[in-house]
Amino acid sequence: MANKNHKLDKPIIEAAKIEFLKNGFQTASISNIAKKAGVTTGAIYTRYKGKDELFYSLIEEFLKALNMERKENENSYKEYSIDKS
Repeated sequence: MANKNHKLDKPIIEAAKIEFLKNGFQTASISNIAKKAGVTTGAIYTRYKGKDELFYSLIEEFLKALNMERKENENSYKEYSIDKS
């Protein structure tokens, strides 16, 4: 198995952000992302199984933070409900 060149990770991520923001998920193209990042589509597919996984990698941290906030709010509400009983 070939070693991944991690120097390519940042350009791929930056190009993907631009592509998804400009064109939306449905219209975004791995080929366009590769061109913008200056890499081959193979370099992207070495890192990500497809467009879904690449997009998820962009929003993963946001989703984790959102879920953490939701859990904190849920716990606060439970404590508030118990105090009101």
